[in-house]
Amino acid sequence: MKLFNSSRLNRYSFVDGELLEAQILKELKNSNTIKLLDAGETIKNNQKFHFLIFEFVSGESLQEKLTRDGSLSEY
Repeated sequence: MKLFNSSRLNRYSFVDGELLEAQILKELKNSNTIKLLDAGETIKNNQKFHFLIFEFVSGESLQEKLTRDGSLSEY
């Protein structure tokens, strides 16, 4: 899940009222990318937030990999 505070987004982040990132991910069809399941907006404590919900991918986190390997290879 990605959560965006709408007050920190600019007008270039949206196309037709929808997050540009969500529109791009809906069109992206590749077995090496994570699937977008849902996108929308919600209001909490008088603040608007946009969200993206992705499929779950099991495995280690980036922090776990860095702890194990020490750094990332540029290749």
